Amino acid sequence: MKMRLFNKNESDMSSPKFKFTRKTIVFVSALTAVGFVVQSCCNLPELTDAEKLAESNLTGCTGNHAKGKMSIVVSNKASTLDNDFLKTTWNGVMKTFIKPETFSVKSVSSATGEPDSVRFLELDGKFASGLGVGTRVLSVLFKDKGSGGGVFGAAAMSHLQEALEVKSPEPNDSDKFNKLTTFDGLDDFLTPRHPDGLSELYADYDAAEQWAPKQMRYDEAVAELQAAATAANAANPSRVVRVAVLDTGVDVNHPDLKDVIDKTLAYNALTGKAGASEVTDNQGHGTHVAGIIAGQGVGKASGMLTNVLGVAGKFNVRIVPVKVLGDDGSGSTSAISRGIRWATQNKVDVISMSLGGGSNYDCLQDQGLKDPIIQEAIDKGIIVIAAAGNETCPLGGECKKLDPAFEKYTVMPCAAENVLCVGSNDNQEQPSSFSNYSSGTTVQTTSYRTSPDIVAPGSKILSTYPTINKFAAYKGVAVLGGTSMATPYVAGIAAILKLTETKDYPVNQATLKAYLQESAYESDTYKQRFGNGRVDLKSLLDNRKSKYIGKTSQTAVKATANPVSYSY
Repeated sequence: MKMRLFNKNESDMSSPKFKFTRKTIVFVSALTAVGFVVQSCCNLPELTDAEKLAESNLTGCTGNHAKGKMSIVVSNKASTLDNDFLKTTWNGVMKTFIKPETFSVKSVSSATGEPDSVRFLELDGKFASGLGVGTRVLSVLFKDKGSGGGVFGAAAMSHLQEALEVKSPEPNDSDKFNKLTTFDGLDDFLTPRHPDGLSELYADYDAAEQWAPKQMRYDEAVAELQAAATAANAANPSRVVRVAVLDTGVDVNHPDLKDVIDKTLAYNALTGKAGASEVTDNQGHGTHVAGIIAGQGVGKASGMLTNVLGVAGKFNVRIVPVKVLGDDGSGSTSAISRGIRWATQNKVDVISMSLGGGSNYDCLQDQGLKDPIIQEAIDKGIIVIAAAGNETCPLGGECKKLDPAFEKYTVMPCAAENVLCVGSNDNQEQPSSFSNYSSGTTVQTTSYRTSPDIVAPGSKILSTYPTINKFAAYKGVAVLGGTSMATPYVAGIAAILKLTETKDYPVNQATLKAYLQESAYESDTYKQRFGNGRVDLKSLLDNRKSKYIGKTSQTAVKATANPVSYSY
């Protein structure tokens, strides 16, 4: 639903102090179904002061915006101050020119609870909610009303991010593995679960239905990659790589996941609470993603249909569940930033984000696509990976299916500078019908994103699903499709390569992108649709041995087509 605050003929009030321009944003998830929450950037008139701005009726925006929460990056000086001191100081200065009931800071917190360079604000007052209004007012107050220094002025923060809503629709039931009720006669596809052979029958998937590892030539590369990981970590054979899954939570008791979950680092960014009990997945998406990364393939457990082996399931890789989306599959960029910060402070190796919010680049160009919270993670050696989105739109180009059409469609955090962004393909080496793709637009590297960096399998992917009562009918597995499913395949590969890291084969954000792209399968279709190719583990391994470790070749080995049959 599109909402607007003011008609154009209401924008004739004047003052240079507060100026907001009309823009349009669409927030969607990069998850399993296509869905939109359409909003309008607030078309606010120029008003005399904050008091008059506060008197405006902003209720129309409230429903589609995270409720007055945001993330900020503070200066080095402010980073040493505790949260209560900052709250008291900021409110003390603000109340000299704006009433607390109009606008104030309700709380200041940090991901770990300790003083930090990243803080999270919850606003209070009439401006606390609304489509970015509070954020923009706060930005003006800090930068214009402050002295330009100290803990309040412009030098107090380098970045202030609006807590825009990320809404994930429920997965499409047709893409899930559903309980079926029928008679005998479908034994080639269905297995009876009752002695009489009647009534309830279930589609009985096995590991062979995991077509994606075969396409990526997992079996041809896994033994050598395990040997490379062992050799690279000879001095520390217990080396563990941790992948933070920022999602709807994870079923920490799932038979194929329970042994690879790092419960000590589990964290709920929505509540700010740590612990395995805080990351229960009542939506299903996060558990599915975690299984693609590191499912253990332990065999059919009691009451389960099949086992799931993740791409890094045979390696010393652990999942760190970070719940940033609620049980309805929605959250905000503020919660995502808190989750990234938690993962960074706890020194994970990879951050996987199968989520996102789509928007017109014009809505972001004032701030740009630099995200210091993400960049700090990358600067610390953490690999950050995000989904390209499922809107079937050209990244950086015109998305005509939206109303109004976006001239420069972009998806955050996929579009954030230096993030590795993943598109999706199917088992027949074709672009997934839902995946966002390349606009083919040539822009400078400092401008907006125009294509995914790499493509990975994402159509009809079998993986783990919660075993809680709500999902009992699924018996621990489900088939989902989306760039959300492609992203964890790349995250799993990143984790494997982290274990193989050596002086001659460093693995960081920049090198990973190069390794993946130079070894990818690049058909004319992939090049035209995505601008880049599909991941391939065998070619990647061959390049690791010859080009980097052995230094016997300067020419990278490219993968070839590998369509895989799939009976689903």
